[in-house]
Amino acid sequence: MCTSLVVLVLLGWGMSLQAQSPREAEAGTVEDLRQFEKKLQEAVRRVAPAVVGVSLSAREVTERYRTQRGSGVVIDESGLVLTHGHQADPLDELFRNEWEVRFPDGRTAPAKLVRFYQGDDGDWSLLKIQKPGPWPAASLHEGKPPKVGDPCFHLGYGGIVRTADAIVPHAGPVTPCLQLGCVLALGRFTVYASCTLTSGDSGGPLFDLEGRVLGTAQGGGGWSGTSGYWRAVPSLVAARDLRELKDPDEMRRLGLVPKAGAPEIRELGIPTKSFQEVLGPARRATVEILLDGRLVALGVVVVSDGVILTKRAEIMTRYGGPAGKLSCRLADGQTLAASIVADDHESDVALVRVDRKELPTVPWTEAKEVERASLVATVGLGQEPLAVGAWGGTSQSFRVKPDRGQVGFDGRATKGGVRVTEIVLHSSPEMAAKSPAAKEEKFPLEGSSYAWPAIRGGELITHVDGKPVTDEESFDKATRGDLFLVGDLIRITILDNGKPREVVFPLMPSLAGGSVANLPSWMKHRMQGFPAVVAHDAVVAVDRCGGPVVDLTGHVVGINIANATWTRMLAIPHTVVRQLVDQMLASPK
Repeated sequence: MCTSLVVLVLLGWGMSLQAQSPREAEAGTVEDLRQFEKKLQEAVRRVAPAVVGVSLSAREVTERYRTQRGSGVVIDESGLVLTHGHQADPLDELFRNEWEVRFPDGRTAPAKLVRFYQGDDGDWSLLKIQKPGPWPAASLHEGKPPKVGDPCFHLGYGGIVRTADAIVPHAGPVTPCLQLGCVLALGRFTVYASCTLTSGDSGGPLFDLEGRVLGTAQGGGGWSGTSGYWRAVPSLVAARDLRELKDPDEMRRLGLVPKAGAPEIRELGIPTKSFQEVLGPARRATVEILLDGRLVALGVVVVSDGVILTKRAEIMTRYGGPAGKLSCRLADGQTLAASIVADDHESDVALVRVDRKELPTVPWTEAKEVERASLVATVGLGQEPLAVGAWGGTSQSFRVKPDRGQVGFDGRATKGGVRVTEIVLHSSPEMAAKSPAAKEEKFPLEGSSYAWPAIRGGELITHVDGKPVTDEESFDKATRGDLFLVGDLIRITILDNGKPREVVFPLMPSLAGGSVANLPSWMKHRMQGFPAVVAHDAVVAVDRCGGPVVDLTGHVVGINIANATWTRMLAIPHTVVRQLVDQMLASPK
C-alpha cells in the first residue's frame, strides 16, 4: 500500500466502513496499459477545460488575503464553480464579491460567492461567474460510490503551477496539474485515494475514469504533499448531512495512518509492473552518477563512446568546477572514473565522459510532442520502474523563473580575507520607522545557512572557487547576484586553525525571517530557473534526477531535472534535451 494518502470527504453515499486493502491490479500486459492510457487521455481532454484556478481579484486584494488562491471546477454551463471554502471570512464583502476565475485557455472572469459552508468536517463553496456562458463544465458523480481499487485522477493548480507569477508558459496559459491514483479505502464520510495534493490544490476536483467529479479537495500536505481530503459530491445534494462530523479516528481504524516519506510506487489500480516489458533499452543506457562514492544523480548515455548526460547542479559548482571526485556506475555494474566535458547552467545539465566504448545509447522518441496524460515510467538500473505516472502535468512546456540564492551568512573584511559572521536581516524603512528596535535582526548560522555545521562562524574565508577574496565587496561579488541560484553549489576555502579547508554547500533561498531547518531536504537542490520543462507525477528522489522518463513504446520522452514539489517532477522534453546535447558537444569545456 502506498505511504501517502489524500482523503475525499464522502457524505450521503451511506456506505459502511471497508477497511480492506486495495485490490491487487490483475496481471496485465503493456497492451492493457495502453488501453488504460487511451481512456485516461480521453477523460482528461474532456474535463480539463472545466478545471479553473480561483483567487480574489487582484484589483481589490488586501494584504491579509494576498495568498488566498486555489483550484475549482465548473459544474454547470451557466458558470457555477465548485471549490473549497477555507480561504477567508464569508462575512467580508471582499470575500463574497471579488473573485476571479482563470480557465486553462487563458480566459478570466469575475465571480461572486453564492453558497458557502464551513464546519469541523471540512468546507466548500460555490462561485457564480458573472459573465454569460456557456462555459466548459464537468458532470457530477451521483451514482453508486466508487469501489476500492478503482483508478481516479485529480486536477489542480498546486505546486509549481500554483500562481501565475511562479512560471512563464512557453505557449499559452498554464493548465492544471494531473495526479494519478486509485481508491484505497471507503469510510462512512470519506473516500481515501492515493493521489497526492500540495499547496494550491485545495478546491480541485477528483475524477473517476468516466470524467465525473467525485469531490473537491479540502486541503493538502503543503511541501510534503501527504494527507489531504476531498468533500464528496453527495454532500452538495444532501443538505441534511452537511453538519455530520467526520470520525477523527477513522483513518486509524482503517489502517491508513499516513507514514513519513514519499512512496516508491503509489498504488494506481493498474498493472504497472508490466511496464518493465518495454524498459530494457532505456535501462541499459542509464547510469548512476557518483560524487566521492555517493549516489547524487542518474544519467543517460547520449554518445556510445562514453558521453553521458546528467544533472549539473549535483556534480559541479556554480563556477564550473567539479564538486568532488566523479565516477559513473554503468548498467552492467562497472564503475568508471568520469570527467566533465561540457555544461549548461541555465538548463542545469552537463556532459561527462567515461573511458568505455560501444555503450548502448538512449532510445529517444521520434514524436515531436507527447500527448498529455500519456503513461510514463521513471527508470533506474533495476528491472522495475522507479515510479509510474502521467506525462504532462501541464499541456505545454514552461519556463520556471530563477530564484536568487544566498550563502546564508555575512562576512566582515579583515586581514587575509573575510571573517564569517552571523546573518543580519534588515527591516524595511517603513518598519524601522515604526520600531527602531526592528532595524535589524540577527540569526546564528545554525538554521540560517546550508554551510552549517561545516562553517559555524568566525572562520576566515580566503577563496571562493579558487579565487581570492580580500574584502566584503569581493566576497559579495563572488557569491551573490542574479546568476547565483538556489541550489547552486559554492566552494569556499577557509582557514581553520591556520590550515586551509574547503567547504562545498548549496546556496539557500531567502530566509524572510525563517529557518532552513524548516525546509524539506529536496529544497536544498536546484529546482528553478529552467528555460523549458514539463511536469509529471512519476516522482523519484532527488538523487534520481538526471534519469530518463519512458513512455509505453519504450522510448525516452524527457529527462528528470528536479522535484517541483514532493508530488510533482519537472522534466526537460526530449526535443529540448537533444538540442542541448548538440550544443554542448559543439562547445566542449
